[in-house]
Amino acid sequence: MVFSSFLFLYFFLPLCIFFYFIVPKKLKNLSLLISSLFFYAWGTFEFFPIFLASSLIDFIIANIIFKSNTYINFKNFKISKNKFWLTTGIILNILLLGYYKYSNFFIHELNSFLVSIDFTKTSWNKVVLPIGISFITFQKISYLIDVYRKEVKPASNFFNYLLYVALFPQLIAGPIVKYKDIAKQINDRKIVLNNILNGAVRFCMGLSKKVLLADTLGNVVNNVDRLSEASITTGYAWLGVICYGLQMYFDFSGYSDMAIGLGKIFGFNFLENFNKLFASQTFTEFWRRWHISLQRFMKDYLYIPLGGNRVSKLRSYINLWIVFLVSGFWHGANWTYIFWGAYHGLFLTIDKLGWYKKSENLGKTFLGKMFNTFLTLFFMQISWVIFKSKSMHEVFKYLGYMFNVSKYSVPQIYPLQGRIIHSEAKFILLISIIIIIYHILFTENERIINRLKKLSIINNPIIKFTYCLLTLFICTAILSASKFSPFIYFQF
Repeated sequence: MVFSSFLFLYFFLPLCIFFYFIVPKKLKNLSLLISSLFFYAWGTFEFFPIFLASSLIDFIIANIIFKSNTYINFKNFKISKNKFWLTTGIILNILLLGYYKYSNFFIHELNSFLVSIDFTKTSWNKVVLPIGISFITFQKISYLIDVYRKEVKPASNFFNYLLYVALFPQLIAGPIVKYKDIAKQINDRKIVLNNILNGAVRFCMGLSKKVLLADTLGNVVNNVDRLSEASITTGYAWLGVICYGLQMYFDFSGYSDMAIGLGKIFGFNFLENFNKLFASQTFTEFWRRWHISLQRFMKDYLYIPLGGNRVSKLRSYINLWIVFLVSGFWHGANWTYIFWGAYHGLFLTIDKLGWYKKSENLGKTFLGKMFNTFLTLFFMQISWVIFKSKSMHEVFKYLGYMFNVSKYSVPQIYPLQGRIIHSEAKFILLISIIIIIYHILFTENERIINRLKKLSIINNPIIKFTYCLLTLFICTAILSASKFSPFIYFQF
């Protein structure tokens, strides 16, 4: 079930909100849990029993971890009981993720190797990837580790833990929420009308990002991808990858906005997942602004345990590469994702070697800031090529279109037949450019933003309600005339 669908907008969500607000306070968690489980089962029913069973196992293991303080002896090896159970819980979650997400990849690579040495392929029925399994797995692992570190007490009962794992607003594509961030909210939440309105506004903002911007930009990307080798030019290649990068941003940040907005409606405060992305002047800064919850997870549960910056410079660079190789492979079972992670690891290492400090000095001037941002976004386009391609052959082929000097000519970006860009795409690209300029030039000035927020007309409940109705009307009209378009991050 997709947030930007008639089924969700006009059936599931209204019923969910209705029952949530009419039941007594002590039954609100149960109402929300039932809605969340129905939401997940609707999209991936085959995996649903395994999801429930694995959640129950994690809940039991977490309670054992919290209460254990003895040791287990394995002949000459001694390990604390809570560390043993933590390791067991993490391994079980990784094995489950590995089977559903990576078994097809490893069998394919094995068969390719067997064919190369004239052996018979291994027979294999492809495993269907359950939606949201990557995000669910990371949340469950973070819960186990935080309980082990005594940073949070285990959930008081299984139903509260299951609500944390299955909470439908952020279940499929994040943000990745730590249990300690919402533990108090699970047990005690207040219903405030202003928060509900603000949540509805945030949801509608995300919906408009998805329907008006991401999906339209996606049409441009698809049209470029459908061009024949003879038809694609340097200009079209650049157009396709720039639109893809913008599509990814508006699609994913739109989902995050919708998740955060829905959370507010039900009394939860999720952390932000994006922050002034187009103001990034280095790759390091980009990753502090993009998918913040994933980077926080990688930092807290992988980078710092590996030693972080507390080790030698060489080791810290290796740790950084390990983190981004894992981050890349987490996104998908393909060599392109691993290469994508290595690419970002390379530029983050370059930042640590001195470019980050130089960019800070250069960014003190307006032109220097624009240069840094342009340079970062330029190299980011190459990473989007890697990310969107299905094989390394496709990567180098597309890069050939982008940088092939022999083919270069001033491209006809707006052909008369309207094959690539039609009127609505022109409009949407114009809006996207305005948004980018806004992010670069104005989001740094907090005084302007704060003054706008204080305007009474913006905070007027009638204005907020009208905005929501208008946005829903426009998005519904567009959805009725468009094809089904799931969020891109659903596949991860």
